[in-house]
Amino acid sequence: MSLAMPDTFLLEPPDLTNASFGLTVDTLRSNFQELYHIAHNPASNRHSLIPDLSGTHIYDSNHGSGLFLNCFYKCINSFTKWDFVHTKLKQSINYTQKIFLKELALMEPFLLSYQTYLKRAGNGYAVVEAEYSHARKAISTWNASTQKFIKLINTLPKDNIVLVILKQTLTDANPEAQQRPLFQTPITSALNSCQKIIDLEGMTKGSLPLEVIKKLLKKKPLSTSDQKSIDSWSKKVQHISADKVQLVHRCLQTIASLYLQPDQQSSEKGDAAPIEALLEKTGCTLFQQKDPTHISWRDQLEAGTSIPYKDTKIILGTEINPLPTPGDKTRVFEVKDHPDIVALVARNQAELSIRRLLQATKNDFGIPLANIVEIFHDGRVAFMERLQSLGAFKWTSSNGILSQEDAPVVNALAALLQEFINNKFTPSNFKPTAILLNSQYQLRTLKPMTKRSFDFNALEEFVTKCAGENRTVFKHLMTASGLSTHSTATFYYDIISTAFKGEEMDASTLAAIYDSSDPKVVDRGEVLVEEALPLWRELCTELRTFFPLRKKQELNQEVGKALIECHKASKAAGKLGPSLYQDVIAKIKATAVAGLVH
Repeated sequence: MSLAMPDTFLLEPPDLTNASFGLTVDTLRSNFQELYHIAHNPASNRHSLIPDLSGTHIYDSNHGSGLFLNCFYKCINSFTKWDFVHTKLKQSINYTQKIFLKELALMEPFLLSYQTYLKRAGNGYAVVEAEYSHARKAISTWNASTQKFIKLINTLPKDNIVLVILKQTLTDANPEAQQRPLFQTPITSALNSCQKIIDLEGMTKGSLPLEVIKKLLKKKPLSTSDQKSIDSWSKKVQHISADKVQLVHRCLQTIASLYLQPDQQSSEKGDAAPIEALLEKTGCTLFQQKDPTHISWRDQLEAGTSIPYKDTKIILGTEINPLPTPGDKTRVFEVKDHPDIVALVARNQAELSIRRLLQATKNDFGIPLANIVEIFHDGRVAFMERLQSLGAFKWTSSNGILSQEDAPVVNALAALLQEFINNKFTPSNFKPTAILLNSQYQLRTLKPMTKRSFDFNALEEFVTKCAGENRTVFKHLMTASGLSTHSTATFYYDIISTAFKGEEMDASTLAAIYDSSDPKVVDRGEVLVEEALPLWRELCTELRTFFPLRKKQELNQEVGKALIECHKASKAAGKLGPSLYQDVIAKIKATAVAGLVH
């Protein structure tokens, strides 16, 4: 039995007037508790399990009643011809299973009642909370009595003495049952799932907005009233302590599984990220907190650590950029034998799923966000494509020729810049440090970009920093992107040329001719003139020493013309290139030599 519920449950809640626990639930709880403690004790052996004389109770032979029974059986065994203790132990174990199944059957009406509540509330039907309080109490009592042991017994090593004895005793008549989980049925799984939701009700001190949550999971629009319900509930979730974040995450996963995957037996795989992301949007910061239990586990991770993954294991490699403060943000590790991915471990088990969802919903322009390939079912670890920073990429192009290695990156960057130009926007804080490359040299970023108005200067600055000292890469980026032929670049060329001619022209007036009213462009044009005129005068003075017979005005005009041409040839626009001085001198000398030759 899963959390799936047929629509007929919606008619009326089941009548629980005559529903009740059996009288043996206390015996079941007692036996499970004793078995739990024995299984946990590494010193336990076959003689640690002691039955009572009635063959109904099991005790730890090292404590309480078990000590007395252990002494008693040692005395009477010398007078009997069979192993009295072993016979009674088998009887007690079989009795425990018998009352387990009996009590479990008595739980079905309570389970049915709470399932009906979940179905009705999720579909927007009016429910009277008091009608389901008996079911909540019964389910909680059952799970408190059984679930801790059931979870333990099916995760113990195969050689654990309690597991061995239970398997041998309970499967003697049915060897195939050796492979099945002990004391675990579809009904116990459903009861456990219901318990998670009941726990969340308890933590938020009231009912959950199940109808709104279901709408959200089904991607249906939320009304103003729905949003108010979420806002109110979010404030309650916000008050839950950080050490409960994993429990809240599991509860929300169960609800997601209930409404999105109602035919599945397991409730552990529901995607709770839509609920958690909406809670964050309303101001709830619970899922940004450090879960102490998770952080304690995370702090032990290091290169060589083995982590279970599906039917195998992954081995962590070297940590990438270790965090300066333990427990801070996300740790990133290489993965042995998988060079194209890295392992992420966040501050809690919900954070990575939320991050993946937000990446998918916010990635509407610019550079694609880093791809989270897979998140482990428990949320502890995620695989992300391995990336390198753009700043770490070593350019190999030279002498005006774009190398084969550089071409994919340069082309991708140029296409990105062209997109910004065509759509007339620039991301805020657009810097090379925000750009990453995957193994195929595709562009990625870790944070969604925010659109801002078009900023030519910011794009040219980006190209300058990307290329570094490699002028071949700089020229290709400025040319292929269209920045060097943009109207703003033409404005920068013309304002310098106008200044060299001695003509007076207001920068804002000239900028308007090129359809630019951006104050940053106007200001940059004025600064460019202030930088170019001293350079021009210095060049004229320098070159007169080489050409003392040339007329001053004629040489000055030639230097000004050469400076503009060299500036354009460098593909720079709003900034003067670092080699412009040497380029102009070389051009003037080359022109003079060419004139002599001819």
